[in-house]
Amino acid sequence: MKASRIVAVLHELSLTGAPRLTLDALDTIRQEASVRIVSWEGGPLTGAARRIGPTVVLRDARLARVLPRPLATEHVSGALAGAGARLKAAEQAARLRWWKPDLVYVSSVLALPLVRMLRLERVPVVLHVHELGSALAFCESVYPGLISSMPDQYVAVSAAGAQDLVRQMGVPSDAVSVVRPYVLTPIREPAPMSASTDRTPLIVGGAGNPSWTKGPDLWLLAARAAVDRLGMDRLRFVWVGYRDNRDGLHFRAMISRLGLDDVVELVPETERVYDHFARFDIFAMSSWEESASLVVLETMAMGIPVICFSPTGGPAEEVGEAGVVIPEISPNRMADAIVDLAQSPQKRRATGVACSERAREQFGRAASLAALTKVFDTAVTSGSRRAATAGPRRPG
Repeated sequence: MKASRIVAVLHELSLTGAPRLTLDALDTIRQEASVRIVSWEGGPLTGAARRIGPTVVLRDARLARVLPRPLATEHVSGALAGAGARLKAAEQAARLRWWKPDLVYVSSVLALPLVRMLRLERVPVVLHVHELGSALAFCESVYPGLISSMPDQYVAVSAAGAQDLVRQMGVPSDAVSVVRPYVLTPIREPAPMSASTDRTPLIVGGAGNPSWTKGPDLWLLAARAAVDRLGMDRLRFVWVGYRDNRDGLHFRAMISRLGLDDVVELVPETERVYDHFARFDIFAMSSWEESASLVVLETMAMGIPVICFSPTGGPAEEVGEAGVVIPEISPNRMADAIVDLAQSPQKRRATGVACSERAREQFGRAASLAALTKVFDTAVTSGSRRAATAGPRRPG
C-alpha cells in the first residue's frame, strides 16, 4: 500500500455497520501504515478504535449528564459540546499537520465536514459512502457542494449508492468505485433441519436504530398482517438494536397502536448481536432506503432466509436470487413472504442454505479489502486536486 500515514475520520463509534466495517479495515491496514482516528462522537467502539491507533473523540456526548440543571438542556449542552469539539478539532488539526498524513479516509458522508474542520483539505481524501438519496440530499442542503468537491476518490458500498453519487450529486463516474461490504463474522453452516422445523413460535427478526429509513413502520405492518393470517401463537417478531430515543418511543407507540405488544420483543443495542440473530428463523429487512446492509450479510452468513424490498437499494443486490426480493415496497407482500416461509420448513431451510452460500461466495473479506486498498493507492498516486490549485499554506 502506498499510503504510510492515514487519518481515518468517522462520524461516530457506534455499533452500526459503517463504524464496524471501518475499524475492521483499519485493523488490517495498520500492518502496512500508521493510523490515527478522529471521530465526532464516541460510542461502544471507542476502545476498539484506540487499540488500532491514537484516537480523538471531538464531541463529548456525556456533557449533558454532568452539567448542573437547568444548564443541562439539549440546546445549551449541545452548544457547549459543539464549542468544545471545535477547540479539540483545532488542536488536533495542528498535531496532524506536524504528523503529515498522506491520506484521509472518511468513513461516511456524515463525517465529511470534519475534514474541513481538521484542515485536511490538501491531503488526498477517500470518501466511503454508506448513504443513499435522502442522506445525500440532507448533507447537500447543509454543506452545498461538499460531497462533489471535497473527496478525490469515492467508495460506494453498492451499485445503487454509486448511481446516486453520479446522478444526484454530480460526481464523475470514473472517481467512484463499488467495493462491496463483507461479512465480519465466520460463515457457518445453517442449523440442521430438525432444529427449526417444529419450533413454535417462529421468530422473525428486524434490526437497527429504528429511524424512518430502517422502515420500522413497514416491519410492524408486515408483522400485523402475518399475525392476522397465522395467529399470534405461530409468530414472534424480535427487533435488535432498539434505542430509547425519540425514534424508539415512536416505535413503541406504533407497536401499541397495532396491538402487537404481546408479539414484538425489543432488544436494546448490544455488542452481542449474534446471540440474538441466532434466534431468528427469518430476517425481514424493511428499510425504505439502504445503501447496503451489514445485518443482511450477517444473517445470510448464518443461514437465515432474508426477505427485502427491491426499491430499497443495496439489500436486493446482496440477497440476489438466494433470498426473497419483493419488487415493490409493500408490507402486505412482505407478510405473504413471511407466511410462505413459515408454512414451509423445507423452503425455509433451502432459502437459508442459499443465503449462506451466496454470502460465502460473493462477500468475502479479502477481496473487498484488496479493492479498498487499490482505491487508496489511486488517491495517493493522483494526489489532492485541491492542493494542486491552492496557494502556499499559511503557517501554524
